[in-house]
Amino acid sequence: QHKGRAFALFRHPVDRAVSLFYYRQIADWEKKEGVYRPELAEIEIQSWFEKRKNSKENGGYMVSLILNKDRKEQITEEDMVIAKRILREKYLVGLTNEMVESIERFDKYFGWYDNEQRPTCQDLFIIKGKNSNAHKKVEEGSDVWNLIAANHAADVELYDYAVELFEEQRALFL
Repeated sequence: QHKGRAFALFRHPVDRAVSLFYYRQIADWEKKEGVYRPELAEIEIQSWFEKRKNSKENGGYMVSLILNKDRKEQITEEDMVIAKRILREKYLVGLTNEMVESIERFDKYFGWYDNEQRPTCQDLFIIKGKNSNAHKKVEEGSDVWNLIAANHAADVELYDYAVELFEEQRALFL
């Protein structure tokens, strides 16, 4: 009855970048080289993203993943069109700021609901945020927010499109 689909859970790219900046400061359990970066605790977040502005990375982590494109390759308008088309045709979209509804959609679409475990998991991880990293927030519209958004412009564009798709896909679950 359902055509094959992947699912993706989207977080606003600025929120993701800010969280990652703070996570890397404390993640001493991470084994992959370059993830744990305790020296970041000595740097202001704005300074870090000012330095990243001139990085060779294309500002489109999610776009690059969807397109299987190297992060150092420039993202074109055509790339954005293709990434959006893939997202529309192949993905059931969820949003981290709509986590409960997103999980309910995934459960319903894929038939995953687990009556025994779900309430406990939802309470621990979604409501209480057991796995979350508490850190300073960056205010939307601030200079830092705008700097980070500019550094991640392709992903911001894709995220905005994902929000549109999330609303459109609501009709699948009425």
